[in-house]
Amino acid sequence: MNKALVCILFLSSAAVAQTDVSGQPVPPALSVTLSQAREYAVKAIPMLRNELVDPTSFTLLNVHAIMRLGKDPDKQPSFWGCIHYVAGNRMGGREQAWGAYSIGKKGQLQVTPGTTDRWFCKVYKHDVSVEITDDVKAALALQ
Repeated sequence: MNKALVCILFLSSAAVAQTDVSGQPVPPALSVTLSQAREYAVKAIPMLRNELVDPTSFTLLNVHAIMRLGKDPDKQPSFWGCIHYVAGNRMGGREQAWGAYSIGKKGQLQVTPGTTDRWFCKVYKHDVSVEITDDVKAALALQ
């Protein structure tokens, strides 16, 4: 397991103070970036759904927000995420797939429809991966 992963619990959309797996406190700025990551995921899922063959067959299974916090605290972190879902395919069946979203340097949201391989969901040494499925489902239910 990657030691750079941070476990965050969400209670009513607010991040609770946590420590990472090595026992170090999570930086206070992380709660702000988690809020941004949630907003990006909520915007990306309808975009992904609209790119599918049958958007009505979309069932959300899991969402992971991945962030790379730079060494410079004043610099904007990098965001991307993975969306695990089930949807109809071109042959009339249903299949599980992994979609992705990312944020460009100028803040534009980009969505990549699914693949059965989740290569873009890898978490590297300086990345923080947070499972935000329940938070995103709650926000999408309000739309």
